[in-house]
Amino acid sequence: MAEKEQETPRKKSAHDPGERLLEWIQAKKRSLTLGAGAVALIGGSMWFMQTAQARREAFASNSLQQARFAAESGNLSLAASDLGRIVSDYGGTRAGEDATILLARVRLQQGNAETAVSELRAFMNSGPEEDFRSPAQALLGTALESMGSFAEASRAFENAASDSQYPHLRAQLLVDAARAANLAGDEQRAIAIYDRILAQEVESPAANEARLRRAEIARS
Repeated sequence: MAEKEQETPRKKSAHDPGERLLEWIQAKKRSLTLGAGAVALIGGSMWFMQTAQARREAFASNSLQQARFAAESGNLSLAASDLGRIVSDYGGTRAGEDATILLARVRLQQGNAETAVSELRAFMNSGPEEDFRSPAQALLGTALESMGSFAEASRAFENAASDSQYPHLRAQLLVDAARAANLAGDEQRAIAIYDRILAQEVESPAANEARLRRAEIARS
């Protein structure tokens, strides 16, 4: 009796559609698993960063309140020390930027205008948030004016006016800019600023002062 020929299994071709489908499904599963892991990792990192920033803001805010209390109590040395530490440790937070403004006021109360000018200029160069630019420029103008740098003070007040979102405050800052320009001996610039107030901020209470001061310069 002839032996039956043994059948050898047919080797699947690399081009077999079923095999290709299976490989595609397995690859897709690996891809989806890796993708889900990456998304979870990114989401976790973002959550951690946001939580850490929120804690940092809270610590800075609490420290700022203590420093503000020291300043209001008249303990300027302690306030300056605490505010300097907040600016150093919590730069980039809103409380840190607020501390820079308050520190400049304390410096002026201490009669330390030069330090205030140096710190405010560095602050402006750091690109502060919009809310803090006008107060910083106004304080810079005040510090420069107290040092007798009237032309620079005038420009700082004018920059503060440009950055201000409040019409009445903007007009008052322009009055300060015109006054400083006049003290610098630049009467024409002072008149031009007063004219700007009378043209653009006529509804402001500062318009009456601008009209009066302009008339005084014209008579002199």
